[in-house]
Amino acid sequence: MPRGVDRASFLKAAAGAALTLPAAPALASTLRLREGYVVPPVYTKVTQIADLSTLAQLLPMVGLDQTLNGGGQGSWTLFAPTNEAFAAMPAWQLNHLMNNQAKLTKLLQYHVLPEQVTLAQFQTGQYASLEGANVKITVVVPDKTVRVIKSEIVVPNVLATNGRIHIIDKVLTKILGFPN
Repeated sequence: MPRGVDRASFLKAAAGAALTLPAAPALASTLRLREGYVVPPVYTKVTQIADLSTLAQLLPMVGLDQTLNGGGQGSWTLFAPTNEAFAAMPAWQLNHLMNNQAKLTKLLQYHVLPEQVTLAQFQTGQYASLEGANVKITVVVPDKTVRVIKSEIVVPNVLATNGRIHIIDKVLTKILGFPN
């Protein structure tokens, strides 16, 4: 479990209840856009977005908090499911993931691309995930909507010092053989 969070609290958060996050780790790298404004690395930015609190609790369980904060190493794109997306998962799927670290790791790594890609840079095709499997991206013309498998990017291009976060409306469970 993440530091300071028990399983029952986590499951309540996945169902939509409020969850108190542990303190974010110290920033290893920062970007200054203008006087007084500091952009944090990917994981720290996730912890600052209230609608991503479930994801913020899951990432440390598999060590992706450290990877995505990276200390300046690497550039990332994170497809970040909302709390509502996790709450929409069937309870059996969430319980299965909570009791199987290898599957949780596989699922979360599938949400990460080991490169920074902005919304405008996406083209219809396959993108290699950190997990190793390809993620299917579809750019829908004429409105330029970007779909990640069957999920839609609802908030694109959240800036972090070492990458981009694209907030999505579904958890990408296809990698585990679960319906998406």
